[in-house]
Amino acid sequence: FLKLVTVSCWQEWTWHHTLLLRTLAPSALVVLLMGVVALARLAKGKKKGDGVAATLALELISTILFLVFPGTSAMIFTAFVPRSFECGGGECDQPQTFLAADLGIEYYSQEHATMRLYAGAMIAVWPLGVPLLMITMFLRNRKGLAELRAEQSSYSSKLKTARLALLKSRRSSTAAGGGRSSRRGSDSMRSPRDGPDGERTATDLAALEKRSREAHEEAKEEILVFAIRDRRWIESRLKHYELRCAWFDLVEIARKLLLTGFAVLLEQGSMAQLVAGCLLASAMLALTALLRPYKHFGDDILAIGCQAAVVVNLALAILLRNRRAESDLRRLAFTTDNTEADAAYAEAVELDLWE
Repeated sequence: FLKLVTVSCWQEWTWHHTLLLRTLAPSALVVLLMGVVALARLAKGKKKGDGVAATLALELISTILFLVFPGTSAMIFTAFVPRSFECGGGECDQPQTFLAADLGIEYYSQEHATMRLYAGAMIAVWPLGVPLLMITMFLRNRKGLAELRAEQSSYSSKLKTARLALLKSRRSSTAAGGGRSSRRGSDSMRSPRDGPDGERTATDLAALEKRSREAHEEAKEEILVFAIRDRRWIESRLKHYELRCAWFDLVEIARKLLLTGFAVLLEQGSMAQLVAGCLLASAMLALTALLRPYKHFGDDILAIGCQAAVVVNLALAILLRNRRAESDLRRLAFTTDNTEADAAYAEAVELDLWE
């Protein structure tokens, strides 16, 4: 991650230093920015809304969490992944165990035992703390979000009803006018959008939509000011997601945590790790395709495409590992007698090459 020349002059840089840097540095920065937000809100007093400093600090916090969370979570879980080696020539009675991420660190040493305790504490801060922070923010604003959804539904329903009423009124007036003219039959067949009547109808519809939209925006602004407790944070979510899926950040957080965090605890490159990752990525792909949570269609397509690529890569990795296992069995057939090869092959088939 980062090796400073000045540090290497007096202290050998190890995985432990990287863990400290990747957890403490962003944590300290987030705490500092939270302090800025608290001070800005304290200075603002009882006035509604956040100032420029608080808004900028909140946006920086969201950016830091978005960029740092997956890698930091994976780094923390790596502290609990050992790797053992058998001693050759009978030099020791039991295998030597090292940290898989840095074979220069003995897994059961006192130094790494201390770092495992530290990593356990960091689990509460990053892999668990960040999702809990997101859940808390949504819970703080759940009433305001419910009011926004109700207002959105009411706006759509009222606009549809008003449009139908206006069109019905125009058709009635057009039919009545046609009945008093000498060309009643031909006028009654006209569409309300044909001729001057059609132009007036289109103008009235545009004015109706404009008035409804303005009233809707005023109602939304009132809800954002008085019902939403963290307006800028909610607005940053609604900038990317549909209102019905404003909570989709929680799904993204869970996906990153499971794919890049908990997956590290499984044996690296094992069939279990590949299958678990493929199943999880497939579930997330299906959920994204079903909900289509983003405001812009292009964002939905991009998200679905990227997640589909992850599923395909993991599926190919499963096939390649299966093929390699079969190749190893064939080589075994040429290096052992037939009885041993047949037994090994039968065992592998029985276990579906999972071992």
